[in-house]
Amino acid sequence: MQWLPPFEPAKFRSADFGLDAFLELCFGERLIETSPFVALTDKDPRDLWDDAPAFLATLQLEQAAKAADERARLAKEAAEQAAAKAAEEIRCPGGGTGYPGEGRGEARREE
Repeated sequence: MQWLPPFEPAKFRSADFGLDAFLELCFGERLIETSPFVALTDKDPRDLWDDAPAFLATLQLEQAAKAADERARLAKEAAEQAAAKAAEEIRCPGGGTGYPGEGRGEARREE
């Protein structure tokens, strides 16, 4: 019967999960500051309603720029790893230590 007037506010509040615990969790996990909506918190609702397509386009451009930066960072890391591997292969062909008979798949012979 909580959905029929007159409403009872006590039935809409859960005692299982407190507001303080919820806010502590949000701040602890940095949910608010990492949210894509954080850029909208300093805007007046009337401004947001009228300019919603412009704000959405700006948010999408910012997210695309962040994604491009992340892809560039990952590509740079992959290139650095490939260069390091190539340099190691030149220095020690076959993956060995550089001593004869210590290449990949070869056993060192004791004389």
